[in-house]
Amino acid sequence: MREPRIRRKPVKVSRLEMEAILDALPEWSPGGRLQPFAVRGRIEATWLSGFGAETLDVMRADDLDADGRHLRLHIGNDVARFGAPRVRLTPRLRRVLLAVRARGDALLFGRRRTLSHPWLDDAAVRVLDPARALAFSPWDLRRAWLDQVRQGHADFLRPALVSASEAAVLLGRSHCFVDYHTAWTFELTPTTSYRNGAPLYAVDRLLEWGRERRLTA
Repeated sequence: MREPRIRRKPVKVSRLEMEAILDALPEWSPGGRLQPFAVRGRIEATWLSGFGAETLDVMRADDLDADGRHLRLHIGNDVARFGAPRVRLTPRLRRVLLAVRARGDALLFGRRRTLSHPWLDDAAVRVLDPARALAFSPWDLRRAWLDQVRQGHADFLRPALVSASEAAVLLGRSHCFVDYHTAWTFELTPTTSYRNGAPLYAVDRLLEWGRERRLTA
């Protein structure tokens, strides 16, 4: 699996294809030299939430409320994306995180981002055509999440603010990598919030603007 590259042509996958990819994943990695970790849970949580790998790396069992309805975030990028350090989970995302927490580990996923890639590679090969399977990367999980947010599906955590490249996906543009310096083409004013030095755009305003111009579903 290739790591995301700037201006790489994105691989678009449907919801049914993503569900099939998840079904093809093992729930847990096999035991052995490394402690088993939640392969399917980590990838499903990424698709349902858009959380960055850094957030998943440090996510602790006690970051979830006792009933699992809210999650505390620690990584600045995702705090900025969701507009607060505490987010309310969707029912499906809640079930995924509670199932992983039930194992009893202090860290839900740990620093296992690259260890899940071989399984995701294999699952993509089983589900996607060869060209898309070869190009499929972790970035495409986030694109698939944004596609579902754009369509209004309740299973997917809705961000408050997005970057210009993420805004392009929400608007259904053909290419998701947009130089934020040219984001004026959205005819939108950035918020005063920034992530990694780049301005962020309010999701509610983006989707409203897209519907006005029939750019979103």
